[in-house]
Amino acid sequence: MISEIVSSIFNVNTLVLIFAGVAIGIVAGAIPGLNGPIGVALLLPFTYSMTPANGLLLLGSIYMGATYGGSISGILLNCPGTGEAACTTIEGNAIAMKGRYKKALYLSILSSGFGGIVGLLGMIFFTPFGPAEMFLFALAGLTIVGSILGKSPAKGFFAVFFGLLISTVGMDALTAGVARLNFDIPQLMGGINVIPVSVGLFAITEMLTLSNRESDVLASGNDDTTVWSVVVSLIKKPILLIKSAIMGLVVGIIPGTGGAIASFVAYGEAKRSSKNADNFGSGEPEGIIAP
Repeated sequence: MISEIVSSIFNVNTLVLIFAGVAIGIVAGAIPGLNGPIGVALLLPFTYSMTPANGLLLLGSIYMGATYGGSISGILLNCPGTGEAACTTIEGNAIAMKGRYKKALYLSILSSGFGGIVGLLGMIFFTPFGPAEMFLFALAGLTIVGSILGKSPAKGFFAVFFGLLISTVGMDALTAGVARLNFDIPQLMGGINVIPVSVGLFAITEMLTLSNRESDVLASGNDDTTVWSVVVSLIKKPILLIKSAIMGLVVGIIPGTGGAIASFVAYGEAKRSSKNADNFGSGEPEGIIAP
């Protein structure tokens, strides 16, 4: 079965379709306010005339491309285009402001590519799941909160409860579509999406910060970072790469979590186990590799 799928993928038409989907996804992810699901929704009508396999490949390529694309605006503009890029923004923009934006972008795309391969292999060899496995994953999802509290449990629990409060806005699927906390505002009937919330928090914060500075642009200079030099630096950190990829695979499978929480968990673990923990927040490469 796997061999048949692989052989059907490696033809000119399919490869062009995949590359086009990835390119569209990167653009969609790099624009704050857009993301993978929105890109998939916009391109969905174009798949009606395609075979099911080609349609899935196009939509999957858009989604994966958008997941990385959010890092571009995060690194260059300090405004992540997707929730998964929030942690990458913290370290990536700090590196970019020092004039090493190529290094930040290369670290992001190469480590994202490695994580994507691990996720693909995990999906091939470790799915599907039965009821027992799904129950254990759902139970494990409740323990994820503890790993993202950081040094301030009070702030962590406040963030959790605030997130739960936001999730109560909209239609309740368990009570025959009863509206909750929408205050008779039609726009709130569908709930509050995490992407506008995260983009708004980052974008407004950055706007206020920039308004109080006389000059805040990317540092000028010749960034001579090469792809090969970044590949070598990644090879020197195999434990961080593998550990973060496995954490992303496991956390991403857990119901109710996803890529954004997985990136925060990986970022927190990288900071906890790093010898350069004090450098996190000011441009630490490990803080880009992990998420």
